[in-house]
Amino acid sequence: MKISLIIPTYNRAGLLDLLLKDLEQQTLSRDLFEVLVVDNASTDDTAHIAKRAIENNRLDIRYISENRRGLHYARNTGALEATNEILVFTDDDIYLSRQWLSVIRETFARDSSIDCVGGKIQVLWDRPPPGWIGEYEALLGNLDHGSKERVLKNGEYIYGPNFSIKKTVLLEMGGFNPDQTGDIVYGDGEIGLCIKLWKYGKIIYWQPQAGVKHLQFVDRNATKKDILRRFVNNASSDACVYYKKERPGSLRIFADILYFCMWTMGYKFLFFLNADEKNYRFFIKSAYCKKRMIFMARILFSSKHRESCLREKWM
Repeated sequence: MKISLIIPTYNRAGLLDLLLKDLEQQTLSRDLFEVLVVDNASTDDTAHIAKRAIENNRLDIRYISENRRGLHYARNTGALEATNEILVFTDDDIYLSRQWLSVIRETFARDSSIDCVGGKIQVLWDRPPPGWIGEYEALLGNLDHGSKERVLKNGEYIYGPNFSIKKTVLLEMGGFNPDQTGDIVYGDGEIGLCIKLWKYGKIIYWQPQAGVKHLQFVDRNATKKDILRRFVNNASSDACVYYKKERPGSLRIFADILYFCMWTMGYKFLFFLNADEKNYRFFIKSAYCKKRMIFMARILFSSKHRESCLREKWM
């Protein structure tokens, strides 16, 4: 059983370089995994970094160019190019334990019924962050379903930076759903893939020993602007998931639009009553409700938008 490790990347040449060097420390034998660097139309030195790593010949690395911007394009293209039976996805800003790939491989190898494996994701700051950011670390990708191995229940999602799946299963599911392009989220990404897996009776397994650390930068990520962006992006994903699961009719969608319109104004009013640091969460919630309202309006008035939410095949 061999692994294809897929790394989508966009304009993070420095971080990619660190990750590729880090992968040289994996305990899994070099002949049991390949690394696919999927360049999602970068304009920096990403291609140079990847090709230099190939020339070093310390790992089996391939460089793939995917010029259609979007995380799902990069992930799905990597999957189609992969030659091995287990696909492991991560990001270019991840730090790995030395046993990471070995644990994933062993988990699949000991139980053939497992279709997908996820593990812990811990936020790693480049320097100490402000105290207020702690309650928002889940937005930054923090994920922990506990310290015991188990089959995950419907609704217990795993995330792209630590997502492993059998290639045959990913192809059967139609790949990752649309997700993020640049800083904007317009679909349900790996959440949508998890929903498809549960829908068709597939097993998603939690392996806490296969943990990773997700690098975040205080100057960029521990800011109100970035937290606001992430809340707004979640609104798009949540609305897509809601429509997919509930299949509401026009009247219910219209009622939802009115509901989120009301809360958009309500939260904004609460914020302006006392616009201090503590109540900034009201401003964030107002922005979330506004985005959710807009997304639901698009679903109501656009058949293309409805079809996109319900579409399963993206490969």
